Amino acid sequence: RLLDTEKQIASADAGVALASSVPGATDRGPEPARDNTPNWETVLAIGSLLTFALMFPFVIAYARRIWRKSAKMTITLPPEVAARMQTMEEAIESVAVEVERIGEGQRFMTQALAEQPRFVGAGAAEPVMVRARESVHAERPL
Repeated sequence: RLLDTEKQIASADAGVALASSVPGATDRGPEPARDNTPNWETVLAIGSLLTFALMFPFVIAYARRIWRKSAKMTITLPPEVAARMQTMEEAIESVAVEVERIGEGQRFMTQALAEQPRFVGAGAAEPVMVRARESVHAERPL
C-alpha cells in the first residue's frame, strides 16, 4: 500500500511540474468536497410549494361550502311571530309619540315659568281681604 501511495504522489508531482512548465498555467488546487445537504432556501421553497399544493383543494372546498350555505339561507318567520312583531312595532311607535308629547309639555311649562317674575316684590301686589278678618275679631270681646 505504501508503494502505491508513493507512486500516486509521484504522479501528482509530475503533473504539477508539467503544468507549471506551460506559461500562464496555474495550479487549481484540490476541489472541495461536495456537500449533498440542501440549504435552507431550497427547503423553504419546496416546503411552501408542497403546502400550497396540498392545502389549495381544501381551501377551495371550504369556500364553496360557505358560498352554498349562504345562498340557501333564507329566513322565513312563522305568521304568529310576524303578527307579534307588527304589534310590538305599533306599541313602540305609540310610546314614542307619547314621550314626545310629554317632552313638549315639559318645554312649554319651563318656558311659561321662566317668563313669570321669581321674586315676591317683583310683580304687582294683590289686595288682602282685611275686612273679613276684622269682622271675625270684632265679634269676640277681649
